[in-house]
Amino acid sequence: MAAHGQNKQFIVDSDLSKFTFVVEHLGVATVKGSFSEIDGSVWFDALSPDSLKANIVVAVASVDTDNKLRDKELRSEDFLDADRYPTMSFLSERNGVRRSKGERLIQGRMKIYGKTRLIEVPYKVDYNPETDVLTVKTNFVVKRSDYGLSFGILMDALISEEINVAVEAIARLKQN
Repeated sequence: MAAHGQNKQFIVDSDLSKFTFVVEHLGVATVKGSFSEIDGSVWFDALSPDSLKANIVVAVASVDTDNKLRDKELRSEDFLDADRYPTMSFLSERNGVRRSKGERLIQGRMKIYGKTRLIEVPYKVDYNPETDVLTVKTNFVVKRSDYGLSFGILMDALISEEINVAVEAIARLKQN
């Protein structure tokens, strides 16, 4: 079991973690998808829920929308360009801060499509000291234009500017 009262490093379990997104298409259809390869570390002190720090990396080529043709197109240079930009990442810069009861914000640098932006995202954290498993959940919106994700006049008109993102990172205490 982890000792309380100090930041401990937890390693993200890619098999258990989820990174999902929802985007509107054609103004009427909703496309849901996920990224299956999530790696990184989370630092957390069980006595201080505001202590959360994170370094999360997502493999762009692991995109899955349950449509192989669409997934291939999303990986292509016309969309996410997974060969040129193989990862998306979030690196926290400031510990979590309390916003309202049970919800906190963490600030950090989000890098998508080679562009980095400072963002704040809400999160909820749950730590099980008996199993040394940490769960961090967040829901936030990414604006395509903030990261230079433009797909041409026609496609930009068909794909919504805002992408809803949900992350559930399951992490296990790093064994020394």
